[in-house]
Amino acid sequence: MGDGQVKFQLVSEPEVNFAHVEPQFRRINTEDPDLNINLPVYSIHSNHDDPSGLKYLSELDLLHTYGLINYFGKANDIENIDIYPLLFTKGTTKLALYGLGSIRDERLHRAYLNNRVQMKRPSEATDEWFNLFVLHQNRPAHRGSHNYIPESFLDSFLDLVVWGHEHDPIPEPEHNKERGFEVLQPGSSVATSMSDGEGKQKFCYVVKVCGRRYLVEPIALRTVRPFVIEEIDLKQAGFTKTEANTDTIRLEVETFLAGRMERIIRRVEETKGPNQPKQPLVRLRVDFGDIEPLNPILFGQKFFGRVANPKDIILPLKRKAEKAQMNGHGGVSNGVSKEIKPLIELDTATIEDVLVKYFDDKSDSGLMVFNSKFLTEALRKFVNNVDESDEEMPPANGTANGRGRGAATTRARGGRARGARSLLTDSLLEFRLGMIERYFDHNLLPGMAGSRSYASNAATT
Repeated sequence: MGDGQVKFQLVSEPEVNFAHVEPQFRRINTEDPDLNINLPVYSIHSNHDDPSGLKYLSELDLLHTYGLINYFGKANDIENIDIYPLLFTKGTTKLALYGLGSIRDERLHRAYLNNRVQMKRPSEATDEWFNLFVLHQNRPAHRGSHNYIPESFLDSFLDLVVWGHEHDPIPEPEHNKERGFEVLQPGSSVATSMSDGEGKQKFCYVVKVCGRRYLVEPIALRTVRPFVIEEIDLKQAGFTKTEANTDTIRLEVETFLAGRMERIIRRVEETKGPNQPKQPLVRLRVDFGDIEPLNPILFGQKFFGRVANPKDIILPLKRKAEKAQMNGHGGVSNGVSKEIKPLIELDTATIEDVLVKYFDDKSDSGLMVFNSKFLTEALRKFVNNVDESDEEMPPANGTANGRGRGAATTRARGGRARGARSLLTDSLLEFRLGMIERYFDHNLLPGMAGSRSYASNAATT
């Protein structure tokens, strides 16, 4: 907020860029006559504030309607994703800012494979724009071949990709030889977990663009809490358990680790900046070997008030040999991985296909109340937000497909799960009536088997 002048201009249509919000809020806050904005903030959502609920809203929707930020990059139709850029001009420089908020990686991966993600380019002076893309997804593969977005999926006309979600900072842009663009991975601004990547220097960045050239200036953050992580192998440090030192080895190890902690705290005090918190985060990953591990809570009491995490300073590590032995006892072959074939080809399959295949392959599905067809249909309606009363809704602004200038691709989010809920309710009612019928047939009214007119028959009696 402030009275300063904004020296760049938005030349694209806010009706298109902010089609995910109500019509009265389809504007940038610098054009609101009731607000004085001299440094506008443009933001996409992450995986921690992604849209949800009946109306598919994010916390950023609220901030946008209040005029505090400009929220863009929200895909209302996650099956057909069209990304329209924010177009800015300043002098002769033209910037096309593309944004895509966080989407579940498997779903977005499948959308890219099926060519359902389209990035719209400016129709005028197309080659004069500097194209910057901001996204928030897994960059390397995480526990699965589809649980990330490969850089090869992105369009080659991009100049710079700012890749969020990954916590490890890489302050220098990395060039992708295959696609021709560069990728900047800013990393997290604070330590959010006790892992190796969080111990690196944190940065914020200034990106300067002039024509088709740009410069990235990393700025080291000076108020981040100090974080030190070290890995210690007690065997390599000279500690071996024998019959002679069985009673004293744990005390010797505790003294050794306490001395290591004192050196870490002293080093942090000597190197930390004036604006950094006084108490550091410290993690000692200790391979105890044959020595009984120390109690982390009791050990941490020695440093209470001197570190920020006294209860979990020590993290005992299991040796690789022990892990292999445990896997062997657990029924997994030691050092030999078995090929696991999927039930169905996942690149084109849906979760409904997987469920149907699963139940069809089982001689006894174990389903006693609902059949597999009902379960898959209810799941489809819930996932796709389908409601019979909403399927025939006219497209936005009367256009053929709900797109175009001043139009948004809309989905009836108010019907989320109502179709599945009504289907479930009807089936439960049918099930309850069947149970009542069975009860009456076998217990109270044996002469009325096969009839459901219990109320009228009882009244006649």
